[in-house]
Amino acid sequence: MIEIREDSITPELAAQARRLRDTRPVLEAMGMAVESLAKQAFVQPAARPAPWAPLKPATLRAKAKAGKSSAILHASTLLSKSVRIQEPIGRESVTIVSDRDYA
Repeated sequence: MIEIREDSITPELAAQARRLRDTRPVLEAMGMAVESLAKQAFVQPAARPAPWAPLKPATLRAKAKAGKSSAILHASTLLSKSVRIQEPIGRESVTIVSDRDYA
């Protein structure tokens, strides 16, 4: 025969199970980590999953003529600053976006 008794562990386990159902805090933390990595990729080549294609000579000349940096994707830094977590965070996913049209 199985006998069930009230104990102090069961309510705590139930509370933890309820907290596990809300995955948004974990997804938000993951999204923040990915957002940070994406922003780092603009200034740290080692943070990129693959190297960016080099700029073409005509692009380098145009950037030099305009007095802009020869760095890739650094004309205004608007793209790197626009990377963010899209709200609302879902129950099963988090999305990293940019509001730049060319992204």
